[in-house]
Amino acid sequence: MPPLHVHHDGDETFYVLEGELSLHQPDGSVTLGPGDVFFASPAGFADFVREVSDEPEGDGLPPLGREHDPARIGEAAARHGIELLGPPGMMP
Repeated sequence: MPPLHVHHDGDETFYVLEGELSLHQPDGSVTLGPGDVFFASPAGFADFVREVSDEPEGDGLPPLGREHDPARIGEAAARHGIELLGPPGMMP
């Protein structure tokens, strides 16, 4: 789960495979279920994702429980117009 944040100049697309996902915006909240898609614009978020990502060491996904560097993520977020408001799991 990402930290509570605001995109000042980026976008995100969410596609739910299973379970539910609640998204919160200034004008209200929405809960998505399996097969639902939600898009927020404008473009640019992929540049942030590339900056905070690590190259894979092989095929497949990174190992579960991998440590993240909050300072690295926070610094990159600021450069990409993303304001971090609180830790992962925090509700607005």
